[in-house]
Amino acid sequence: MSTTHPTLAIESRDEFRSGDIIFRRGVSAESYAVRSLDGQFAYSHVGIIQRNGSDIEVIHASYGEEGPPEDGVMIEPIEAFLKPASASAAAVLRINAADQQVSLAALEEAERFFRDKTPFDNEFDLGSPDKLYCTELVWSAYKRAGIDLVDSKFDNLPLLIGGMNRPYLLPSSLFRSRHLRVVWTSEESEKKK
Repeated sequence: MSTTHPTLAIESRDEFRSGDIIFRRGVSAESYAVRSLDGQFAYSHVGIIQRNGSDIEVIHASYGEEGPPEDGVMIEPIEAFLKPASASAAAVLRINAADQQVSLAALEEAERFFRDKTPFDNEFDLGSPDKLYCTELVWSAYKRAGIDLVDSKFDNLPLLIGGMNRPYLLPSSLFRSRHLRVVWTSEESEKKK
């Protein structure tokens, strides 16, 4: 089944699997700030895909940019995650491991973060497991499933909230993980048209 999004055509949605990692380039001021801190990397936000039959949802940690007033871990349809007010580009990555069970175990962890109503981590502190930001959610879910996507190599940014010399996890570090491979991008999808 092919669905056309007003901005992003998701023609390969049948190829998306539970546990895949989806990145988006946001269009908000906050997204621009993340991209600026991340060396103008292509994407500013990330989540984990959950398939329920033909329905595809994204579990992600958000600061309540639109919609629900609460900050924290949420689940929303992929069409809402990639709506024009939120996204201008996207990519889906998959774990290299031959065993799909790792991805499914990571998805279970992400679902648990949602059920536990884990709040958004406004301090971007990797040392506070009771609060999560978007990249931290994905990394934590996979780490609990048995794979450290960044091999404990974190980003150090001198001017972020909460002080210096603290590790952070930016979208580019996840995207460039040796454990992941790209399976779809909106740019490639647009070129095929």
